[in-house]
Amino acid sequence: MSTPIAAIGSQAAVPRRRRQRGVNTRVARLAPARAQLAAHRLGARRNERRWRGHATVRRPPLFSPAYRETHVGNIKGIEHIGITVPQIEQAEEFFKAAFGAETLYALIEKGGKPQVGEEMHGKNGLEPGARIIAMRMMRIADGANVELFEVDGVHGSTPDGPTRMGLHHFALYVDDLDAAADRFRQAGGTMLDGPIDLGGKEKGPGNQCWFGNTPWGLHVEFVHLPAPIALDDPERTGPRWMPAGV
Repeated sequence: MSTPIAAIGSQAAVPRRRRQRGVNTRVARLAPARAQLAAHRLGARRNERRWRGHATVRRPPLFSPAYRETHVGNIKGIEHIGITVPQIEQAEEFFKAAFGAETLYALIEKGGKPQVGEEMHGKNGLEPGARIIAMRMMRIADGANVELFEVDGVHGSTPDGPTRMGLHHFALYVDDLDAAADRFRQAGGTMLDGPIDLGGKEKGPGNQCWFGNTPWGLHVEFVHLPAPIALDDPERTGPRWMPAGV
């Protein structure tokens, strides 16, 4: 059955502010974690409508036309990163205190059945003689999930820095570098010299970063990019990814 014209007109006549208040009320009634996710998604949809058709690196669409042509249906983005830590409980509490992270679930509990290298080496690279004795999947705001591992038989006592091959840090986008640094210190972390004005293609008014170390030595970067970044080939690539609402 078609909708009467009068009904359509009455829906269109509802003030925008009133409709918006209804959306916010529904979001507020959700559990905190679901409410945060709903708010992020709502902000992303608003930004996409606002910036549609504008040639700017702040434009929200995920993929450039060139990327769509060659990668449709395959790679969607980084879903999570895995980090080995010396003590899972310490790392979990630090991520909550420093970053507002949430624990989604435990894959392996201490005292439960571990993953052992003799069985897993050919599947995930765990060396024979080593055991993954605890695993946690955590979420940090509107970004990739973080998977924490505690391994019995790990090599070395501190993470490798930028002078070694491999992953050596991850970065979090923040609105206020000083506030992020203060919270990081209060949680037990150590900030390095900063903030640092970014240069080169990332140079711009207010574009800065600041590095710190967790209590077990993992490098973490906070980044703030209020000014646009000059892309090498904006016609061929999408914009640099930013969290919803940035």
